[in-house]
Amino acid sequence: MSTYCAGCHHFHSEPQCPLCGDEFAHQTSVPLAMRSAIAALVAELQQADERAGRLQQRLNDAHRDASYGCLTRAGLDERYSWHQRRDTAALGFIFFDLDGMHDLNTELGYAAVDARIRAALAHSTRDGECAAGRWYSGDELVVLLEIVPGDTGVAETVALRIADELEAVGLSATFAFGSLHGRSSWVDRPLAAIIERLSLIVQAAKVNGQRGSIQWVGL
Repeated sequence: MSTYCAGCHHFHSEPQCPLCGDEFAHQTSVPLAMRSAIAALVAELQQADERAGRLQQRLNDAHRDASYGCLTRAGLDERYSWHQRRDTAALGFIFFDLDGMHDLNTELGYAAVDARIRAALAHSTRDGECAAGRWYSGDELVVLLEIVPGDTGVAETVALRIADELEAVGLSATFAFGSLHGRSSWVDRPLAAIIERLSLIVQAAKVNGQRGSIQWVGL
């Protein structure tokens, strides 16, 4: 007879596990003939757990942007889908395009600029309030906010806060924001279509010399 140790997941003939020191007083003795089958099952379960962990890590990597410490576009899409699946009644949307990124990257280096953006987002997009993520490229970011139906000022407040935090680290951006109230106004609309509307307003503002502006957009 051999005894299976739940502490180290091995079989032993001793009254006490030589690896982890567990006493076997309350363990179940297992016939030697069953050792291989149980050990194989334990190994298979451990491997399955490791595979699940690696898969979860890949999903996390796909949804999180390491440079800015925010969501990726895939992460934003997943967050929007999450709101579509639950009873979220109203959402706010912010699109902003960082100004002069090429010159800043040339002058300061990519790592320094990334660190400034990461710091600004960390201070201005608080957990539980909104989700920020990169959209078309490293210059353009999107913020999703769950808001109280009828409260039309939240998106503007957050946009102003982001602008202030960017200014504090020597950066600026051009913003467009809006909100949709009542699930029927947004739940069946693709996120990409909503963001495209905001991005066109931002690009038009830049073309017209209005860099750094913050504009409301009817969605």
